[in-house]
Amino acid sequence: MPITPESAQIPAVEVRFSYTAELVLASMLVTGRPASITGFDEAWQKAQTAALPPAALRFLEKTRGFSCPTLSFIDFVARTREFDDPERLFAEVRRLPVRRFLSILLNEDLSDPDLDECLAEPRKAAYHVSKLSFFSRMPESDLVSIFTDPQAFREDLIGFVAANRTEGFEARIRDLAPVYAGRIAAMQTRLAAESPLQVIQDIKKHPPYRSESLRYVFLPSHFEGYMNISCHDEEQYMLLFTIVPPPPGDAAGIRIAEKLRALSDRSRMEVLRLLSTAPSYGKEISSRLGLTTATVSRHLDQLKKAGLVIEEPADAQNVKIVRLDRAGVEQLLDETRRFLFGESS
Repeated sequence: MPITPESAQIPAVEVRFSYTAELVLASMLVTGRPASITGFDEAWQKAQTAALPPAALRFLEKTRGFSCPTLSFIDFVARTREFDDPERLFAEVRRLPVRRFLSILLNEDLSDPDLDECLAEPRKAAYHVSKLSFFSRMPESDLVSIFTDPQAFREDLIGFVAANRTEGFEARIRDLAPVYAGRIAAMQTRLAAESPLQVIQDIKKHPPYRSESLRYVFLPSHFEGYMNISCHDEEQYMLLFTIVPPPPGDAAGIRIAEKLRALSDRSRMEVLRLLSTAPSYGKEISSRLGLTTATVSRHLDQLKKAGLVIEEPADAQNVKIVRLDRAGVEQLLDETRRFLFGESS
């Protein structure tokens, strides 16, 4: 029996293409985060990165420690209902009060009193890092920097998303136009026979957190990769459903198995445990674990490929600091749990 809304009011249902949503998700793809999109459409990602201006590349470097520096921007698309015009979207984001902007950016993980405290004394933001969920997690220093100058961060974030409006992005949108149209028509046909809640449950593998939304918007997406991202507020539920066909075989199982292969070596597990306490660098890891630097380098290459560690330049001597990518580890655990047990994240 199809699932129906608990509310007696019949919700509005719309299936459409969103230029602004695809621009935001293309920007997310360039960052290579979250870990679940690592390796997706790499050729386009590399070409797009090469086409970005210096300011956008600086933003990429500055936000390397974020769980996902641009994915939260999709929530602004959902809340402003601006699906077509990036400039109008950016104007709406700029008009938001700073506290509201930060609340949405951080997935409403911090209460209004917490936000007020951090805005009044940015250094206190470090005490609230543990409250951040997967999609807003970042190091203490990064959270403090956002609250130190939130207006500057807002402009940098908008500038980064805007910079991804390249000819390469426009060409991909044009090339995929028939695919978008086909998936929209197929989804419209499906929604004519099934309730939006049933469709969402089939796609997300769990029901939406709210079952009484007044409006459901379904947006086809290439740039989200194999994910199906949802956003919601008090009135609207927005689902971005992937148009990317899975590769031969079980796509989720293949991706998870490839990442778990990096954990099959005890030495790599020891490296991760060491990095869970503090960032380090190759020679220190080698000394503490009794491994050669060449061996440590090979282990780090495997862990980086799996999205479990991050390397960052430390100084002019080409020393690289290595730190645990906690968001990547947690994403792998969540993916594995969902694959095995069908649980929601």
